Amino acid sequence: MKNKGKTGLIVAVVLFCGFVFASNGADAQVIEVGLTGGLSSYYGDINPIKPFNEPRVGFGGLVRYYQGSRWAFRFSYLNRMVKATDEKVNIYPERKRAFKCDINDFALLTEFNFLDFITGSKRSNISPYLFAGVSFVLFNPKSLDDKELCNILTDVDDYDGHVDGTDKYNRYTMAVPFGFGVKYSAGKRICLAAEWRVDWTWTDWIDDCKGYYPLWESGDEWANYADPSGNVAIDGENKIKYLQRGDSVKYDFLSFLSVTVSFKFNLPRSKKCDVGLGRKAYIYY
Repeated sequence: MKNKGKTGLIVAVVLFCGFVFASNGADAQVIEVGLTGGLSSYYGDINPIKPFNEPRVGFGGLVRYYQGSRWAFRFSYLNRMVKATDEKVNIYPERKRAFKCDINDFALLTEFNFLDFITGSKRSNISPYLFAGVSFVLFNPKSLDDKELCNILTDVDDYDGHVDGTDKYNRYTMAVPFGFGVKYSAGKRICLAAEWRVDWTWTDWIDDCKGYYPLWESGDEWANYADPSGNVAIDGENKIKYLQRGDSVKYDFLSFLSVTVSFKFNLPRSKKCDVGLGRKAYIYY
């Protein structure tokens, strides 16, 4: 797992450097380095509809490279937690499923400003923007009492493979992050941004809720985590085996509502450099 995370980070950094140095016609680099913080939430089997349900604080950092006043490339890291409980969502409260999940992701994003935007400008100092890209996500679902849930069903010896669930799932996945926001130039080198980001993950295991209930016997130590409803066994007989444990949607989604403060650096390569912005790249006017 750790090696997979390191590999994903290295790949992301290499791709970002490729964006920077392969930009056509750029004689200089305008780069912003910033910190971001906000509220994270999740959509999936336990919370399929409620926006910003049980939000948790997240934080991270970013490096943004500008190619002109409309386009920018961004490499970001986020550390966040998501949480959901059936009783709070109130769709299937009798199921009593609940989880929390630590998430670390590394993303490469492309931004498009609807208006000319230049950090340090008094005229082109605000713009809405869209962004999209790819990310590498590490996740670790747990119960509310910190029991690691990963493969708690697939590790069971007598699980006979009904429908799905026999394959152990990985605690990492790729995702497609996308969203929109607004940027504002608050000074010669300070950029403020507020945005809403959604991550379409390529896994249905963020919440450890998928597939069907397995066969178990009364007294199995993991049974209460697989089915907290109390129906795990009645008189030694499993009453809900093979009933659906999650919904039919194949992917989980993550949401992050955040604000960012970034600081601009001009890294000229020659006296004539302008990054396609001319004097705009350097002068607060």
